[in-house]
Amino acid sequence: MRIPSLLAWATVLVEIFGGLAFLLGVFVALASIPMAIVPLVAIFTVHLPNGFSSIKLQAFGRAMSAIFCTWLPSRRWCSGRGSALDRPADRAAVP
Repeated sequence: MRIPSLLAWATVLVEIFGGLAFLLGVFVALASIPMAIVPLVAIFTVHLPNGFSSIKLQAFGRAMSAIFCTWLPSRRWCSGRGSALDRPADRAAVP
């Protein structure tokens, strides 16, 4: 097993068991140490060298927002008057 895959598994285990410890209220002080280390490592190894906004993640966020606002039955979370699917075709272009 290489180091990146070992660190990936360690991150998964820390987040699962640390999250469970937080939810159950047991070993919270002990679990908080590795839970704080995981985002710090991500900040210093990924985000600082590449900037805090990734173009790929921004496009993914926009795509998920479009799907969320278009396909959910209740569109009250979307900005404006809801989805274009709610309006008749003759009013679709009118804001």
